[in-house]
Amino acid sequence: MTAAPISDVDSELAGIPDVLTATGYADFISSISPHGVRHLAWQRCAELVDGELRQTVGLFLLGERVPTGGLPEMVNGILPVLARCGVADVSNGHARLSGLVLIFTRGVWLFVQPPQISPTLYLGDDSFALADRLALRPGTVLDLCAGPGIQSLVSARRGHQVTSVEINPVAAALCRLNAGLNGFTGRVSVRCADLYAGVGDERFANILANPPLLPIPEAIAYPFVGDGGPDGLRVVRRILAGLPGHLTTGGQLQLIGMGLSDGMLPAMLDELSGFAELACMDVTLSVTAHLPATAEGAWVSGVAGTVAGHAGIPYEDAVEAVAKGYADLGATHVCMYALRIRQGGGSFQYIDLSSEAGIATWFV
Repeated sequence: MTAAPISDVDSELAGIPDVLTATGYADFISSISPHGVRHLAWQRCAELVDGELRQTVGLFLLGERVPTGGLPEMVNGILPVLARCGVADVSNGHARLSGLVLIFTRGVWLFVQPPQISPTLYLGDDSFALADRLALRPGTVLDLCAGPGIQSLVSARRGHQVTSVEINPVAAALCRLNAGLNGFTGRVSVRCADLYAGVGDERFANILANPPLLPIPEAIAYPFVGDGGPDGLRVVRRILAGLPGHLTTGGQLQLIGMGLSDGMLPAMLDELSGFAELACMDVTLSVTAHLPATAEGAWVSGVAGTVAGHAGIPYEDAVEAVAKGYADLGATHVCMYALRIRQGGGSFQYIDLSSEAGIATWFV
């Protein structure tokens, strides 16, 4: 995505949601995808509408190149703004978004990467899971690993002043654009940096993080946006190490992640308990699911599919490599968890929300 300076078009960007609401697009996307990003569901539901709304859905949601003559006049009016931002290509009487789709969720608008593309501008089920769990304290917000900015925008919508930190410059630019789209430019400051390097010695009442979190065995090639290291904690440990120096008095961290487990208990229990005592922080770890990390399981199958595409190897070889990697680590399962940390006396609480039915699982 190559964009013009967002400050040049902020006021025009902020008018786009009203246009798309008037066309019926906001109602369409809200009704078909309340829980996440589901491209096949979008395609099926697009068959239920026709005319100008179908063309609008094709442009903003399905990645189609559509004739501008089939779009509502008001949508044609915003195409030059999108083109100046590098979001749309408009030429020869046709329009198409530049490798993005536009969704409306949790009360905010987001340009994100289509789900069928190997992710570099990540938005997934874990992103939505953290957004749905946000219990913000009064005061400022630091959103680490901000990506396209869903946590930042949900926080800004609730009236908070937000600093968004993202190491990927393309994702940081998209986060800035999404802030302008929602009219939050004055409330969201985006910094392209590596975690706390973007904020110096600033302190925040709320620190949020949806870091690269997938436990990926060593020597397995995986997109960096998801690779959390062999136990899923590589980036998480860095976030925790800097936490005491960046929380205000009474501040809190909310983080979502994944780790290794034996199917009953997460492997990180002792490490987090030790952190709580050493840092004088009150830590609550809530585990929502344990997924088998074997070649026959859906988890390994999903990881292997991404590995096969990313590394250019046969799917069967990827399944074998991923399953062996987990076995070599002594892990029979991976677990999903939500982490809340507040300044306190060093207490540690473990809450098991997992079930055989997977009711509490946030990863679908």
